[in-house]
Amino acid sequence: MPDNKLLRGAADRRRVASTETHEMRYLKKCFPGRTRKQLLGAVKAAGPMRRNIRNYLLIKYRE
Repeated sequence: MPDNKLLRGAADRRRVASTETHEMRYLKKCFPGRTRKQLLGAVKAAGPMRRNIRNYLLIKYRE
């Protein structure tokens, strides 16, 4: 059975699907100084959890 996009919960908000353009657009909005390639690398390295991606980017790209 296909995923019903109308039934979203907390588990969906905690994850990033890097194949979804709108989710990558939101991630780019949260980290405006990062390229799409850097964001995809962060998702690959840290996994799909938003908290882990945020921590990875903050540690890797300290400014």
